[in-house]
Amino acid sequence: VTGQLIRAATDEHVWAETYDKDLADIFAIQSELAQRIAASLHTALSPQVKKLIERRPTENLAAYDCYVQAREILRKYNSDRKSAETLLQKAVRLDPNFVLAWGDLCYVHASTYNAYVDHTDARIAKCREAMEKIIVLVPDWPGRLRAVGDYYYFCLRDFPRAKEQWQRLVALQPNNCEALGGLGLVAGVQGRWIDALAYFRTVQRLDSGYFQMVDQIPGMLEAGRRYSEAVEERRRSVSPQRNELPRSFSLALLSFRARGSTREVDEFL
Repeated sequence: VTGQLIRAATDEHVWAETYDKDLADIFAIQSELAQRIAASLHTALSPQVKKLIERRPTENLAAYDCYVQAREILRKYNSDRKSAETLLQKAVRLDPNFVLAWGDLCYVHASTYNAYVDHTDARIAKCREAMEKIIVLVPDWPGRLRAVGDYYYFCLRDFPRAKEQWQRLVALQPNNCEALGGLGLVAGVQGRWIDALAYFRTVQRLDSGYFQMVDQIPGMLEAGRRYSEAVEERRRSVSPQRNELPRSFSLALLSFRARGSTREVDEFL
């Protein structure tokens, strides 16, 4: 593994080092490299951060593989929550103490309820069960704040309490895209379009591949009547190589909302 530090503003090469390790324990390697790189950069790690780095997510690599696959699904636009749920359920069966998988499972249950795919009390109970499991397993894990926020936002529609949880998480982890995106969602439903747009722009800057959140940007621009920018963002996000009918239709619909033109919708249909 070669670690490099580049000063993005000037493209200046600041530091690099190569590490040769036996790939026997990927989690131990991750922890060791993180600490050695921090030491090379003369960065002092707080005891809390050091503890988080050394914490192993799971001892079961099959469970970890399921978790990574589910994470990739959940990052996509209009993600297949059912497939992600199946993978995460398998992960927690393989390792009932796998808190990261429980965290994403909490989100899947909450967002499934919110999207009216399964708008039942039973789905809320599953979300609450996953959330409580996290709190019992690792009470000091910052990710518990995301899970509690998901529960309040998607299941209870309690936006102030969801906002409080996500703000606490951002205070601990300023680059946490899930929490920043959650704050953007809260701002959006409260009609604070400019604030919402700022949050989603930050997510886009930090992780442009996180389509679930980045895709909120055109909607926020449209809500603020900034149609030309919304069209530009939507056009950038629609891939002609993929069959993305909902996104393509939303692009055509933007022309109608902006100018009253029906030509683009007619052509799409």
